[in-house]
Amino acid sequence: MLTPEQIQYFAACVAAFAAEKEMQAWLEKHQGVNLDDALKNEFGWDAKHQQFVLPVRGVKGDYLELKKFFLHDEGNWLEEADGAYEEVDLSGSINAKYYGKNIAFSGIAIGKDLSPYLVPHHICISCAERGQKKKCIGCGTADGDIDRILTIDDDKDLLVRFPNSSSQQVNGDIRRYFNIPSYNTCRLVNVEVKRKINLEEIRLTSEVNYERIDNDYVIHRCYVLGKEMRTNQAYKCYGTTWVDPKTQQGIHIIKKAKGESNNIRKWELTPEIHEQLKLFQPENQMDKFSVAAKIQEIHRDLEHNVTKIWKRDNILTACDLVMHTPLHFRFLGEYVQKGWGECAIIGDTRTGKSATVKALILHYRGGEFITSGENTTLAGLLGGLQQVAPGKWTLNWGKIVMNDRGLVVIDEADTLLEQNIMGHLTGVRSSGVAEVVKIQTQKTMARTRQIFIANPKNGSLATYNHGIDTLWDIFGKAQDISRLDFAVFVDEGAVSSEEINRRMEEQVPHVFTSEICHERLMWSWTRRSKQILWAPGCEDYILQASIEMGRQYTPEMPLVIGAEMRYTIGKMAASIAAQMFSTDDSGEVLIIHMAHAQVAVEWLCRQYNSAVSGYSDYSEQLRMDREIKNVKDLEDIIDDVDIINELLSIKQLQITDAEEIWDVNRDGARTRIAVLRRCGAIKKVSYYYKKSPAFIHWLKDAKRRLKNGEIFHSEEE
Repeated sequence: MLTPEQIQYFAACVAAFAAEKEMQAWLEKHQGVNLDDALKNEFGWDAKHQQFVLPVRGVKGDYLELKKFFLHDEGNWLEEADGAYEEVDLSGSINAKYYGKNIAFSGIAIGKDLSPYLVPHHICISCAERGQKKKCIGCGTADGDIDRILTIDDDKDLLVRFPNSSSQQVNGDIRRYFNIPSYNTCRLVNVEVKRKINLEEIRLTSEVNYERIDNDYVIHRCYVLGKEMRTNQAYKCYGTTWVDPKTQQGIHIIKKAKGESNNIRKWELTPEIHEQLKLFQPENQMDKFSVAAKIQEIHRDLEHNVTKIWKRDNILTACDLVMHTPLHFRFLGEYVQKGWGECAIIGDTRTGKSATVKALILHYRGGEFITSGENTTLAGLLGGLQQVAPGKWTLNWGKIVMNDRGLVVIDEADTLLEQNIMGHLTGVRSSGVAEVVKIQTQKTMARTRQIFIANPKNGSLATYNHGIDTLWDIFGKAQDISRLDFAVFVDEGAVSSEEINRRMEEQVPHVFTSEICHERLMWSWTRRSKQILWAPGCEDYILQASIEMGRQYTPEMPLVIGAEMRYTIGKMAASIAAQMFSTDDSGEVLIIHMAHAQVAVEWLCRQYNSAVSGYSDYSEQLRMDREIKNVKDLEDIIDDVDIINELLSIKQLQITDAEEIWDVNRDGARTRIAVLRRCGAIKKVSYYYKKSPAFIHWLKDAKRRLKNGEIFHSEEE
């Protein structure tokens, strides 16, 4: 019931502005208060003649502003007082025992219709011959005209019939609902829709719950009356379970939906958690050996007590580096928009890469593991339009979007390129914004950390000249490889079968439990850019390391790009600092020391210098290919400007071209082709030879020298 003050306030609004019927009906239905009686007692309101006997005082302001204030501010107590809502889990909310009951549940809107329905809200039904003839027995207008505001509480059975219905069907549903004969039977009764309201159909699913890894993920259809719900947003919903009259499927009718923070945003650092996280701190955050020893200690615990897979430290380190990256950070004052990490783990079959990553995710209770890329679609990963009925399309977002601010691991990612999926992920991996451009353009945030697990296309890393060559087979294009922060490679021979199958006699105490590792992960994911600080000298070290790595590793395999490497090292250093719980007394800031960056750089160089990766060898080979060798031999066969002009004019060199350029027979042409290849001037591509950039540069320089009358080498030589 309302307090006298509340009744007086509402009555004043109505009295001042001509008795708003919508307010009357709304208040009567929701509070059980007879507004006419309340107004009569307070102000002498004459309901029959719709006038006041006594003047109303103390009401000021514009009507619309008063109504807005009443409904959205002072009126909040009205909505909250509307009965008790039973808290249920979304996965079990479509249950017969909840039919028609008020329930509350949380979920995330992953999809919605492209446009809402406009359905009748205010209905007036009148009879043209009322008072002129005997009233029809059983007609809904027998006792008088009907002036009705449809509400979810009283009229849900009618409201759910409106979607996907024609105007004629809507009119028929209204007549049947109010016991009015059909239009063909009685044309004296007029059904007038005074006002319409939006009715939106959405798809609601359970939010990714990092506290409950066994949570069921379901998708439920819901109708929302008069309220707009945004996709990829978490909501606390208040409504009821009902039945779709056309299919008899269970649905939800949502009366009220409040946006709420997701599980990541809800996390808070308590004094107890702060104390527990100190377990991850090394003896000295500013000493790289101390930091590296702590990482090894943590991984030794996880290896013995969680993954049960030995000698795969590089997989554990790669996962930790990606999982603990911040969302954003600043480097030298510049805002780095993409702080979240990505990596690829490429390895031979049965090397434990998938089992290790999956065990780590379950232990950390953070992230979603997609078992098979082969059974994954672009719509399932990113999102897309789904036709649910002829001419009716619904937008549904995929796993990457649903895990915004979190982590997604895609196993068997080598199949994504074959299905033409990898190329479609380029934009979202770069910007963190998922976009579906179809009939309409829809956008939402997808700042998701990603780990791609894949097998070599040729079956084994040993069949490749360099392990990193597999990246072309898996990602296809340089732009997709460049989105990775790093890649690690695991070959079958790195750990012997005896080592894998030996009994582990040594018992390692399980110190880094699932609970404390989860809290560390949540602490990492909730650090904002303004909470991430750089210790003196750290940023300068990263700049120098970026220059050195840019020189050592070729950008033709776009894992190391000199202009971007400072950001990659920066996010890896931030990740290691988060793993080490590097903070101040408050526990709120993340402090990145030079030691964290040094550990990141040295680990990454070890991966790229390894024989299985071959990135260092690959880079060295390319550097050698760019250089012209045995210059004297080259000068012996190219000593004329005309020959140089011919070589510069052709894009492809074949045996027949060599015969014509040097005016020699087939054997002579082969001899000259052999010289060019030994000197690094040309490289065979299919059935022809292609000039190297270094050879083109040499030809231009040789042409200039010959025109100037210079000779290539002296007679003494």
